[in-house]
Amino acid sequence: MHGKHASVINPNNKLPVTCTNCHGQPSPQHREGVKDVMRFNEPMYKVGEQNSVCMSCHLPEQLQKAFWPHDVHVTKVACASCHSLHPQQDTMQTLSDKGRIKILRRLPQRSAHQSEL
Repeated sequence: MHGKHASVINPNNKLPVTCTNCHGQPSPQHREGVKDVMRFNEPMYKVGEQNSVCMSCHLPEQLQKAFWPHDVHVTKVACASCHSLHPQQDTMQTLSDKGRIKILRRLPQRSAHQSEL
């Protein structure tokens, strides 16, 4: 593991977070683009599918306390649209509320494919 998740404990099983916690178990064909490993911010995965992976550890109550738009956008915008998955520090956490709102306004409208939950 690398980035911010490298030293995190999975709240569901109390073990260190591994690649498979977020990306799933790969098949031998996963490098060929087979839909077996979660690839965040990819159109082949619906927003709900992507965000459900994040929400398995990042609880909605905590996100609501941290910043209100999480509640509003959880079914419309993929978490990975704003948050980097493997950063040393998530740049969204360093922004002011006004800065975050400015970014949210720039997000493209969800596509018909992504809006399916």
